[in-house]
Amino acid sequence: MKNRKKIMFVCLGIVIMTLLGVGTVWFIQKYNTTLKETTARVKLTYKKPKIEAKYRFGDMQAKQLQYSKKLGITPLDNKGDLKKAKKNLRRLGSCDNYYCLRFTHSHPYLVPKAAQLLEDIGCGFQERLKKKGFHPHRIVVTSMLRTKEDVKKLMPNNPAAVKNSTHLRGTTFDISYVRFAWVGTGNMPNIDQLALTLGETLYELRSKGRCCVKYEYSQNCYHITVCK
Repeated sequence: MKNRKKIMFVCLGIVIMTLLGVGTVWFIQKYNTTLKETTARVKLTYKKPKIEAKYRFGDMQAKQLQYSKKLGITPLDNKGDLKKAKKNLRRLGSCDNYYCLRFTHSHPYLVPKAAQLLEDIGCGFQERLKKKGFHPHRIVVTSMLRTKEDVKKLMPNNPAAVKNSTHLRGTTFDISYVRFAWVGTGNMPNIDQLALTLGETLYELRSKGRCCVKYEYSQNCYHITVCK
């Protein structure tokens, strides 16, 4: 009888340990991206980098809106409408090539072509840094898809926000030129070198007709819309 009880306790212990192990693996897989996002270190500066005139791109709203209407979704009224549009959007999060800040007036979704453009910008940026002998850094994304409700709330406090924003169609995202994310240590570039490398990356893709870019001085970011 005692041996039978011991066997039962051992079997019960094995089952509990197995369940705990499976639960731990499931938790890590499900929340791995979130953990990366919250523990990633972001290089901050409160001094604007020196942006060469060549990289102060001036693709205005009217031009970007043409491509946004062509490639984007129908603007959504509020967050509740996201469920209807998800089949035409890709949900994004921090990855090896870019870091997403916690959005307050937008949502982490883009149309597939815009998502690919963002990936290519991040990858190109890192490749250029590597060629220059610098340690890997990631670009920082500050905004993506917005609903009409988001834009309405943002307009009183953001001079760059407009009622017919290209952010409404999932074709547009903003990349900071004063914030960059890095991992570990190494040959660290300064903020001017990081901003220059980002400008070079955008210049190449813009020259190929991949995107429209607006340099936004007051918002410390590049406003980027996919073109093809």
